[in-house]
Amino acid sequence: MGICIFRLPLGDDKATLTSSEIAAALSDRQAEVAISIEVRNIADKRIELRASNRGDAAAFGDGALTIDLQVPAGSIAGVSQITGFAGYETLCQTETLASARPCSSLRANVVRLKANSWRPGDTAAVTFIVKNDPPSMIHAEAKSRISSTHISTESLDLQLNYSEK
Repeated sequence: MGICIFRLPLGDDKATLTSSEIAAALSDRQAEVAISIEVRNIADKRIELRASNRGDAAAFGDGALTIDLQVPAGSIAGVSQITGFAGYETLCQTETLASARPCSSLRANVVRLKANSWRPGDTAAVTFIVKNDPPSMIHAEAKSRISSTHISTESLDLQLNYSEK
């Protein structure tokens, strides 16, 4: 026995499952977010971070996606372009990432990027203006809130790529 529910979805309807979410449900496996992040030096004192959801699960609501980037203190001068992220904040971390508190970009050693929706196939990008030469490696911690009880966490070491835009 089963029940079939059908309705016509609206454009960008968050309740509509993607084909990868349907495939995970039909194969009776837990859908997961898989985050891919690239960082590249695109111009003098500008670096671009591009993130994408390569998984088959969606995350929604406050804290759907958070990416914490550990950067040298005071190295981020600002953001020149942001798409797909709801915003960013600068933080000062003393011991653990959980202890990070909001502070001025003049002292910040963590940049937190946030998105309120993170569906399979979604991408987001941000271009940072840096004060000095960017580090060759940036540590990132990405968290996706799949449900009220399931948070997926990925820890990544990002190698800075050099290319022209």
